[in-house]
Amino acid sequence: MNQEKMTKQMESLYRTMFDSSLNALATVHNYTERVVFSSLEKSPWIPEESKVLVHAWLNVYKKGYDDFRTRALEEYERYEAAFKPVKEADTVEKSEKLKKRKA
Repeated sequence: MNQEKMTKQMESLYRTMFDSSLNALATVHNYTERVVFSSLEKSPWIPEESKVLVHAWLNVYKKGYDDFRTRALEEYERYEAAFKPVKEADTVEKSEKLKKRKA
């Protein structure tokens, strides 16, 4: 199998796995948030201060997740940009070598 094609497939697989993991994490967070909010609303014995604290905690978690996701996507873009010129140069170099061999 072509090494370049295999490398691209691996990169694609890793990106898909990472995106799926982030999406799963977001899904779990959203579900947990709904359950916690529902429980807080149905629990009159929990002080209002505690409810505010839980809301703040969930908002901090969500902001952290959003920041992490944004930063991770930026790093993937930087990674792709850093290796794209190398891949293109290798492709041009290989095609020139093949032309020379055929000639």
